Amino acid sequence: MTYDAIGTRENVKIIDSSENKGMKVDILEYQKLLGGKNPANAQTMYFMEKQNMKVRQPVIYLNNDCAKLEPGAMSYFMGNLEMISGVTVKNALGRMFTGAVTGESAA
Repeated sequence: MTYDAIGTRENVKIIDSSENKGMKVDILEYQKLLGGKNPANAQTMYFMEKQNMKVRQPVIYLNNDCAKLEPGAMSYFMGNLEMISGVTVKNALGRMFTGAVTGESAA
């Protein structure tokens, strides 16, 4: 697979990468913390920057493979995301039922 989560973002670098069959996992590290939306977040990010704390984020690329994710454990980039799924009405209903029991969303 040849994928790149960084693109033209100079603030992000890949610090670790692993590939197996139809799955590739990259660990991204943000070099500078940017984009605080309110004073409390901006202050927190400022002191994290002063202590050289880096924010890391996993990126998972799947090609006819699967990954099990835990609620709240992952985040994603908004933008040109592509997902091809084999969801049908039958398995969507099954997922909604399972989600109702486990508390996870079906989507």
